[in-house]
Amino acid sequence: MLQLVRARWRFQRALRLWRAGRIAAALDHGGRAVTMFTAYAARRPDELVAATLAMAGFRAELADYPTAERLCEQALAVLDTQDNRPLRVDALIRLGTVRRLRGDFDRAEEVLRTAVALAGRQPSDPALVAAAHNALGIVFKETGRYPAAAAEYEIALGLSGAAPAVHHNLAGLAYAEGRFDDAESWARRGLALREQAESTGIAADLTVLGAVLVALERHAEAEELLHRALDVWTARFGPEHYEVSVCLHNLAVLQQRRGEPDAALRSFQEALRIREAALGTAHPELAVVLNNLAVLHEEQRRPDHAAACRRRAQRLTREPQSSGARPAPPPPPGPPPAR
Repeated sequence: MLQLVRARWRFQRALRLWRAGRIAAALDHGGRAVTMFTAYAARRPDELVAATLAMAGFRAELADYPTAERLCEQALAVLDTQDNRPLRVDALIRLGTVRRLRGDFDRAEEVLRTAVALAGRQPSDPALVAAAHNALGIVFKETGRYPAAAAEYEIALGLSGAAPAVHHNLAGLAYAEGRFDDAESWARRGLALREQAESTGIAADLTVLGAVLVALERHAEAEELLHRALDVWTARFGPEHYEVSVCLHNLAVLQQRRGEPDAALRSFQEALRIREAALGTAHPELAVVLNNLAVLHEEQRRPDHAAACRRRAQRLTREPQSSGARPAPPPPPGPPPAR
């Protein structure tokens, strides 16, 4: 039992270290905890699953999606012999989310539909049901099915009330549909809720509001918010993280609209480089940056460069990312809100 006590201590230590931004130490303690819990898998499977899913969450935040997916699958394999519906729903939501982030939209949707159906049998936990609908809504939004996304978000909002993530995603949907005033309203409410909770996720809300304000041509406030978000992401994960590329991309659009083409080109190129490193060179999210780069090249009378960017973007949004996967639709013009 002493080993089990030590495993629990390491796991709690990993969570505290992660919240404190000590990434390497958190990964070390969390990995050791999972190994130690494995020895007690038959007697304490829920603790092994909880630690494994926490590690999957760490890896997903670091954009190490293959490892995150593998850990989620390991957790679900343990749960195959258990009757723990809430933990299974949580694992399914995490797995579906990771697959979406990898661009594997069909497999993400399949898993998340299962999560929604299973969560619906757990009405005593409305937050869990809301999380499942919210995650499925993101898949619909990112594959261009906006009415379906709106329906899922509205269910999630009704169940969760003041969940910042749902407000954030409603802002992203309104942005994608060109309803920028609505997007600002949802984004500001989400940011206020996140500030009340003092959550580390505030940088994502700063980013989405900054992107909306760029579209509304309120450039001074947009720049301030985007730089705040960039500072948070860089301090927490370093300059090569996926979310850094999101901020740089939005700043590039801002620079382009202010008539700063050289600065915009540098920011677009850096955003593309980081995103390629984080997601791979065949991920459909690259198309957003490539399309905006094409616009910039056209404005600067570089038609060959523009055509090359557009051709690559078209290939990325038409080719499936895995066997049987649905290609992503062409992204809307302008910067996408942060996820």
